Amino acid sequence: MLREPRTPWPAWIDEQPHAPPALDGARAVVTFIGHSTFLIQTPAGNILTDPIYSLRAGPLNVIGPRRVRPPAVRFEDLPSITTVLLSHNHYDHCDLHTLRRLAERFDPAVVTPVGNGRLVRSTGIRRVEELDWWEPSDTSSA
Repeated sequence: MLREPRTPWPAWIDEQPHAPPALDGARAVVTFIGHSTFLIQTPAGNILTDPIYSLRAGPLNVIGPRRVRPPAVRFEDLPSITTVLLSHNHYDHCDLHTLRRLAERFDPAVVTPVGNGRLVRSTGIRRVEELDWWEPSDTSSA
């Protein structure tokens, strides 16, 4: 394994995004969008995890690792997002540009670890719930 040549990392993979599938009476539909971003559709609302729609995972979209394939669902094709879950504030999980776009388009509640509230609010997100280990969420009060 260590002696085998590595496959070179691609510069770009030209995958065509798709519209997310319909809920069609299911309890939930989960769509992988890329890296750590998942769309979770439920009858109670739609959740987006660690959303990143920028070309780069880094400050100001100028430096940092570059995306090698487009998101599986175009931003414009997202259903109404009620809640965003942010696992932590690294660039590849907490994309400020994407959070600004989500704030403008959907005004979602964001659930994030303690200490991230100020950063998240700086993007225009109004409803932020910061949680510590094992705390339950009540996004209705976020």
